[in-house]
Amino acid sequence: MSEKNQPEGTEASTLALEYKDGQPVIAVSGGSAIPPKVTVVDEQGNPVALYSAEAITKPQARAAFTTADHALTYEVEHGLFDVSYAAAWQLGR
Repeated sequence: MSEKNQPEGTEASTLALEYKDGQPVIAVSGGSAIPPKVTVVDEQGNPVALYSAEAITKPQARAAFTTADHALTYEVEHGLFDVSYAAAWQLGR
């Protein structure tokens, strides 16, 4: 990347808005550079929004569960138990 934080040549990726399961996602193709911030402009070139991105860390592999209770996770932020893995384990056994 150059000093202006703009990718050069084939480094620039192409970004496209797509929908997966009804949710908007930004699809990346080609290149190796993805900007950390993207300014959205209207037809006149006026800024209307700013999107920022950060790297996603790969989820840690979980050990095999022997009961549905082992699959319960506590969401501290919400003060609730997430029972989705426990329910899936029970359904799939």
